[in-house]
Amino acid sequence: MTAFLHKVGLSQEEILSFFSGSPDFRKDLALYQIEHITGETSGTEYTNPGCDLMKTNGICYNPDNLCKADWMKHPLSYYSVKKKKDKEESDEE
Repeated sequence: MTAFLHKVGLSQEEILSFFSGSPDFRKDLALYQIEHITGETSGTEYTNPGCDLMKTNGICYNPDNLCKADWMKHPLSYYSVKKKKDKEESDEE
């Protein structure tokens, strides 16, 4: 989730805020993990897994028709297409 949120443009502070509602949240540990995953301390910027791996691991939440399209291979592609469609729909209103 951290890698995905980072790739779509959230800052470390915004990502930290996203996780802060978790019952076992520890700011120091979460910040360490965010800095590691985003490459600030590790030197490697991690990416989230593709759709196939997410489906295999059972973490693909409530797939819709767009998600089920044969060409849809990565959550970042889904996000990009969905964001564009949502913008087009709001422009029509």
